[in-house]
Amino acid sequence: MTDLVRTAGRADSSLRQLDRRLAALRAALHAGDRLPRHVPRLSPEQAADRAAAIRADRWGIKVMATLGRTPLGASPAPLDVGLLDLLGALDTDLGELEAAVRDAVAPDVRPAPPADRCAALLRLLPLVAARDEVLLAHVAREATRLARTAGRATGEAEAVERVPGRCPSCDAPSLLLRTATDLISCTNPACGAGWPRHRWPDLSGIVVTVPEAAAAARVATTTVYSWMRRGWLTAVGEDPIRVRLVDVYAAEAGRRVHWKQREAGATI
Repeated sequence: MTDLVRTAGRADSSLRQLDRRLAALRAALHAGDRLPRHVPRLSPEQAADRAAAIRADRWGIKVMATLGRTPLGASPAPLDVGLLDLLGALDTDLGELEAAVRDAVAPDVRPAPPADRCAALLRLLPLVAARDEVLLAHVAREATRLARTAGRATGEAEAVERVPGRCPSCDAPSLLLRTATDLISCTNPACGAGWPRHRWPDLSGIVVTVPEAAAAARVATTTVYSWMRRGWLTAVGEDPIRVRLVDVYAAEAGRRVHWKQREAGATI
């Protein structure tokens, strides 16, 4: 599978995910729902106080009803301003992305209404993939970012894994693997760089410490030191000792081949 096909697939899946999450946010806005909020764990005393307050409110509602009056707080809930602002920001960014794509590959196509922008981008995606790889990568990045932002608002947890090593762009130890998109990204707000996971081992400039190398290869730190003694790994830094990540993966692959050969010899 080529990089172009992977990028197009990531753009397609992110746009579909974004479309679904935007629809959920719009439905929540019209229904008067609130954005998910963190609910703190209450102590037994706090829980008892809250239960007493709820019982008092229910008693007050019953009293107001017997008097023929509308209970306090019976009007519809006001709009969630935070949700309204978020939808406005997402719609603005998505509109700018759609306009950029239209200008590049389909200038005669009319702008889509806000609710149909993801569908319009999905229709234009094959043209983008055929004509402009740089624009395709931009669409994939922006769609992924917007889908991630919308996902946080809808309360959908994104599966992530910590990646050992430092960012090649900013040298910060802030790398995460986002398993849904197979993208390794830097979480440093000043950086935000990202790479497809299949290209990660080729980034030979990345160096890691021995514990980070062991975590990446899923072996003990003593195994990493053993690789160094055998000449499979060469230190590129000291205090602490650092090795190239690409060499770590190569050493682990060589170890698997070595053990397979030993097992094959033992069965002959």
